Amino acid sequence: MDDTFTYFLSDGTRELHAEPPSSSGIVWIRGAYGTSGFPSPLNVRVGVPGVKVWMVIRWLEDAGGDAARAAASLGGAVDIEDVVAANSFYEENRDVIRERIDAELEHA
Repeated sequence: MDDTFTYFLSDGTRELHAEPPSSSGIVWIRGAYGTSGFPSPLNVRVGVPGVKVWMVIRWLEDAGGDAARAAASLGGAVDIEDVVAANSFYEENRDVIRERIDAELEHA
């Protein structure tokens, strides 16, 4: 298994790290993420526990866009900083993530 982690920073840049994040507000994925489309933005995670970004966005929408409410509804798995970071990543990858959320809603 790859011991490299790509962090997606809020300014749109990426950094490679040898460890997964140990603090809030970091959007990340295991491995080196290139522009080839693999791995998919659907596999990108946020926060220390590594909740998938698309799931956080789904909960954010259910919370009416309220980051604090979305974080609270996840029982501490993510915090407000994580929700904000996930939303920033979503804005950059809206098409793919929106398609996944819409598919989820269709089957709900």
